[in-house]
Amino acid sequence: MKAQLTDLNIQQLDISRGLNDGIVRCIAEDQYGYMWIGTVGALNRFDGAHVERYVYLPNDSTTINPSQPRCMHSDLNGRFWIGTEDGLMEYDFSKNYFKHASALKHINILAIESINPQELLIVTKKKLYTYQLKRQQLEPLQSIVARNNPNFMDPVYFGLCKIEQNIYLATDRGLLRYHCLNHQIHVIPIEGHNDQIINLLQSDNDNKLWLFYPNLKKLIKIEGNQLNPLVTNSPIMTYNTSDSVNAVGLITDNNDGVWIATRSNGLFYFNAATRLLTQYKSRVLLTNGPKTNNYRFAYKDKQGIIWLACDVEGISYFQPNQRFFKNLLPFPDEEQLNFSKLGRAICIDQQLNVWMGNHDGLSRYNPRTQQYTVWRNLPGKKEVLYNNIIRSLYCDAENNVWIGTGSGVNMYNAKSNAIEFIPNKYLPNSWYNSINEDKSGNIWFCTNDTASLYWYS
Repeated sequence: MKAQLTDLNIQQLDISRGLNDGIVRCIAEDQYGYMWIGTVGALNRFDGAHVERYVYLPNDSTTINPSQPRCMHSDLNGRFWIGTEDGLMEYDFSKNYFKHASALKHINILAIESINPQELLIVTKKKLYTYQLKRQQLEPLQSIVARNNPNFMDPVYFGLCKIEQNIYLATDRGLLRYHCLNHQIHVIPIEGHNDQIINLLQSDNDNKLWLFYPNLKKLIKIEGNQLNPLVTNSPIMTYNTSDSVNAVGLITDNNDGVWIATRSNGLFYFNAATRLLTQYKSRVLLTNGPKTNNYRFAYKDKQGIIWLACDVEGISYFQPNQRFFKNLLPFPDEEQLNFSKLGRAICIDQQLNVWMGNHDGLSRYNPRTQQYTVWRNLPGKKEVLYNNIIRSLYCDAENNVWIGTGSGVNMYNAKSNAIEFIPNKYLPNSWYNSINEDKSGNIWFCTNDTASLYWYS
């Protein structure tokens, strides 16, 4: 696993942009492409630029109920449903108000999914229901699972994922499958993982199912014929960390990538093709990077944009395909808070090492090993540079790196692997703003001195 500064362009939706509050409970997209964000104090509808807030008003039955929203769902007819800690609501697009389903009053709803155009599957922490839309009738889902599998007596449900006519359910006892045509539930045995907690599941573009096992800290992809019990699996990734990974969100993108949002360890990206795991963590210095390491869940809209519910910072969202730039800071992570983050000079040598200078010294970054080498004058120690202020860098044909400082020129000698001081008799101890080379191979040095240019050949 490797850590990534960030090559993502993450945007933030928070109270400064109109969100009612920053504690997000659920996200969903309606039939018109609006994004709905359920927060502790309101429902928020986002059109890409503006937020419209819907709040509870006492004695007004057409407003949202006062309990917190927990899930939302746009059904097969385009009707939009909101499950709360105290029941079910429907948003009426034509009248711009909310209707409350009396049959589900006081039911804490965890998830909602369409069984067919006339019927919804309602999931609570420990029960399943079907809700008949025309009759507005709620019925407990009678299952043969407990009778045939004693270990599945009263399972705890964590989430669901629909693939064609099957709804898969993640539980504390393993994986269940509800068939939308015959309304039967079956246990799906996963070799080597039976009776293990599954807290997250998601399908990919090939309708393959991905599962996350929190106790094992393992992500697996199920292979097999979807119409039969899925009994084979491919364990493809296990976290190589002793830290607790409290995974709260699982998303598959449109390019076979898998994203895992965690409660405290940031965001993980798993490349299914290369099997490389990358961790994205918050860096206060990176404006386009993650704003937090603490998430509540994740959601992917119809355009492939990934939405991350932050703990208190609102929503982070990004398009995983749009990775135009990568950030590279001038010094290692442990030094970033103590030294300047400004980039004043940069060059790349023939081994593709990145050389960077600013007002706190010189660094060389090896992109293959992701390691830094730093040169900096420190009090009480032998000087390694004319000055810690670096304003110009240039790599010549012999792979030597010329270093223009605030009081002279140094050169990194590629053969000796050492920093040399260019004597004052060749180049004065001045401030060097620029170093460059002409077509004849002469290296030119520009200083702050009036009308002063020097060359080396």
